[in-house]
Amino acid sequence: MKTVEINLYKFAELEETAKEKAIEEHGNFLQEIGVDQENEDGTMETVFDCPTKEEVIDNISINEYYFFFDGT
Repeated sequence: MKTVEINLYKFAELEETAKEKAIEEHGNFLQEIGVDQENEDGTMETVFDCPTKEEVIDNISINEYYFFFDGT
């Protein structure tokens, strides 16, 4: 049997360069999947705008994502 240990880190534990990589990659992901928004007429629409850095960080924090040491 082989035992493998994998270290995962919370966003706050990452080094600055790893945080930037995580923000960039997760921001690209969020842009690809889009965000559902309600229009003035009450219908829903998926918007594929580029999220702000703060929106990406909030999304990472809310979902409690874990990362490898390099931010991937």
